Amino acid sequence: MIARMILALALAGTLPAAAAAQTDDGRFTFLGNYRSLERVKGGVVARADNGAVRIEQVAGVGFRVRYTFGAALDTAPSWATIPDSIVLADPVVHETPDAITVRGGALVATLRKRPLRLSVADTAGNELLAESLGAGHQGARVTEILARPAGAHYFGIGEEPFPLDRTGQILTMWNTDAGYHAGQPTPIYSSIPFYVAVNAGRAYGVFYDDSYKSEFDFGAKLRNNVGFTADGGELRLYVFPGPAVPAVLAEYTRLTGRTPLPPEWALGFQQSRWGYVPDSELYRITHDFRSYGIPCDVLYLDIDYMDGYRLFTWSPQRFPDPARMLADLRREGMKVTTIVDVGIKVDSGYDVYRQLLASGNYVTWPDGSPYVGDVWPGKTIFPDFSLQATRTWWGDMDNRLWSAGIAGIWDDMNEPANFFGGTLPDVATFDHGKASHLEYHNLYGLLEARATYEGWRRHRPDERPFIVTRAGFSGLQRYTSIWTGDNSADWEHLRLAIGMTLGLGISGVPFAGADIGGFAGAPDGELFNRFLEASTFFPFYRTHNEFSAPAREPWAFGPVYTNANREMIRLRYRLLPQLYTAFYEHGRDGRPVTRPLVWEFQADSNVYGLNDEFTFGDHLLVAPVTRQGADTRPVYLPAGRWYRYPFDSVYDGGRTFTVSAPRVDPWARDDSVFVRGVPMFVQAGAVIPMQAVEQYVGERHLDTLELHVWDGGSETSELYEDAGQGFAYQAGQYRISTFRTTVDDAALRLAIEQAGSYAGAAGVFHVEVHGLAAAPKAVTVDGRPAQAAWDAGHRVAAFDVPASTKEIRIER
Repeated sequence: MIARMILALALAGTLPAAAAAQTDDGRFTFLGNYRSLERVKGGVVARADNGAVRIEQVAGVGFRVRYTFGAALDTAPSWATIPDSIVLADPVVHETPDAITVRGGALVATLRKRPLRLSVADTAGNELLAESLGAGHQGARVTEILARPAGAHYFGIGEEPFPLDRTGQILTMWNTDAGYHAGQPTPIYSSIPFYVAVNAGRAYGVFYDDSYKSEFDFGAKLRNNVGFTADGGELRLYVFPGPAVPAVLAEYTRLTGRTPLPPEWALGFQQSRWGYVPDSELYRITHDFRSYGIPCDVLYLDIDYMDGYRLFTWSPQRFPDPARMLADLRREGMKVTTIVDVGIKVDSGYDVYRQLLASGNYVTWPDGSPYVGDVWPGKTIFPDFSLQATRTWWGDMDNRLWSAGIAGIWDDMNEPANFFGGTLPDVATFDHGKASHLEYHNLYGLLEARATYEGWRRHRPDERPFIVTRAGFSGLQRYTSIWTGDNSADWEHLRLAIGMTLGLGISGVPFAGADIGGFAGAPDGELFNRFLEASTFFPFYRTHNEFSAPAREPWAFGPVYTNANREMIRLRYRLLPQLYTAFYEHGRDGRPVTRPLVWEFQADSNVYGLNDEFTFGDHLLVAPVTRQGADTRPVYLPAGRWYRYPFDSVYDGGRTFTVSAPRVDPWARDDSVFVRGVPMFVQAGAVIPMQAVEQYVGERHLDTLELHVWDGGSETSELYEDAGQGFAYQAGQYRISTFRTTVDDAALRLAIEQAGSYAGAAGVFHVEVHGLAAAPKAVTVDGRPAQAAWDAGHRVAAFDVPASTKEIRIER
């Protein structure tokens, strides 16, 4: 694309002679010295010896900075951003003999003239970023080198198998189907070229909207610099001002989108295995879950449900009547999600292949002939998702599965993977020969997910989509959840699962998780249980393994582990109101669902290096055990008062504690006291909503929800309720309850405000107040006395109130 633009402009005589005559001699050419300034809508264009930079203020987002080195700016819309989010403002511009300043919103951009280099500060004068070497190019390759201040820390870039603080790392953006281990050179399955920087307690964000293969260097080879280099595309970046991490995420997701509310059942437990065939296996697994009393909402079918790996088909031998099977399982509360790869089998007798071939909407060689790769079906061709016609057709093909009763789509092998060389060749073309694989490789999974999502909305307009992807690019969160790919059954991958899920969350992708127990290998009962403990607090909650590995069902490790695993999964269902509310909060302001501690505690530098602690929604801190044989673990608690759940022991934060976290004893007769094994802590003043356990979401209407309140602090908490399916909430059929606790020596006060109107909302709140030193002297509900039961052993006062209650007062 860049080469085409340079050639066209050179022929038209619109480029400076020096730019048109440039050749690639192996060196990077930087902008050089300032030449002229032009005011344009939204900002300025500053021209230099070897190119130009355009700075624009995007309302509610920050600054957009675009560099060109001879060619015109790319006019094609970005696949990563939402077009309606680009609303240009009117910044104030000032020029002096030495510099140009552009002041807009919370940012001030300064262009030093000799050489032309950019810096960005906040309105108080605190410098956020500054180019050291500046912006440049080497042929089609583009780069920007920034100074790295001492003490700066960098978070984000998606699911990288590295510590959450990316300082000192080199990370490659090139979606790749490969296994991974801690600290191994990337690339990995998805590419999210966005990071959050924290320096001196202030945060800002940077997003490079360039889909070509690229590399971030956070001070590794570049030492005291931070660099971004891409093999092509326009050097286009957005700077988000913060200064708090939540503000950066709000600004970034305002630009690239947020995850819509999923169907609530998609937050329940999900069981998968490569090898759940024939249909009798799904009946058996469903029966076993219900017999063991272990909640589960979703089963998965891997590639062996198809007829010879032909997409959108069913094996007539293994699944002779899929519609009947799916209806039967639905009556038991079990939904089924099927895998969908991207390679279309070359087979003249296969109608999906004939349709795609006749349309011409496939990936091609430069001469226009179809590129033929090799994936599970053997020889395959690949849909060209850059074309709207392909995306529409793909959604129509997906509807064959939805019409049978499938509840979710699992997009796999969409890096795109290819058994010939790992992926498609660089010379493969998209958009009928107008674009290259180099440009669309990282976009392929994003565009497949978009095709699936849009098809779902078109064919199933009253159902919320549930899609899972392995690959993607920035913006994928608008369409799909993601899992971290083919992990292994070992303790290293348990640790990685936490960090990778948190990395995705702080990169704007909240609906994420890892294969519980590892995809490859054979976990023992201890590893599986510890994996399950951690994953109970991941937004995406699925067990999966390859066909040659032992079973991963929760009852596969003996009766004592069955009890412990059952209770962890039941805890997940107890906490569904907390989790569902966190998804609502993400949709409102972009916050992660499972949150690294830097998201909330950025002023505390002690949390920057914590890769295995996080908060699950608001106020609930989780510190899973990730070491074999461990019965304790260190936990750092940020400042403030915390309670260990469910024991209510008190901790004053700001330091590290060694806490008990005993393993399951496989020889014990009864080890059902499950929650003692996973350290969980609640902030004083928090309200954590919970519910009764169901065997699947929607098993029965729950008219009573629990509000667990912890004394000793002042906090704000929320509870979101709607039907859990459909889109009536968009028309106001929901209820959001806001709880504000305040304390003094005399009383704990809980004020409740509600908005929205949802007829199915709970009518009763069962309130349990934790951490009281003694039985309350009095409890009043909206000014009227109420009776509370007092549990002296646990120091908990319990009582029921109407859900319409406005104020509760607990007198000491």
